[in-house]
Amino acid sequence: MNTLQVEAVRLLVLLAWSDGSMALEEEQAIQCLITGSKSLGEQERAEALRLLHAEEATGDTGAHIHSIASALRLCPEVTRQLLYQTAVLLCRLGDGDLSTTEQQHLAALRSGLNLGVGQSSAGS
Repeated sequence: MNTLQVEAVRLLVLLAWSDGSMALEEEQAIQCLITGSKSLGEQERAEALRLLHAEEATGDTGAHIHSIASALRLCPEVTRQLLYQTAVLLCRLGDGDLSTTEQQHLAALRSGLNLGVGQSSAGS
């Protein structure tokens, strides 16, 4: 099952791991999004929680983020902007800063979502 909502969770999990570890605050934030979502069905919620608790992502995370984000271009622009802004806030949890790797992955996300720099003022 790969609904757009589950793919959005997959993106957030990849971004949470992008600095090499998932901070407790990042995990809790994603879990709140999953459990509080009214648009996820029971199976989708279970899949999203499985993704959250899976092991660290391997491979080319930036390319994976861009690929998933490209599939999410089907979403309305306002939804894509909110997803990007959520991703930026998620990456700032814990230490409050964006690492170089996180900045690169957010740039891949912005590009994949087809958002221009002016459209994503949440800032990477």
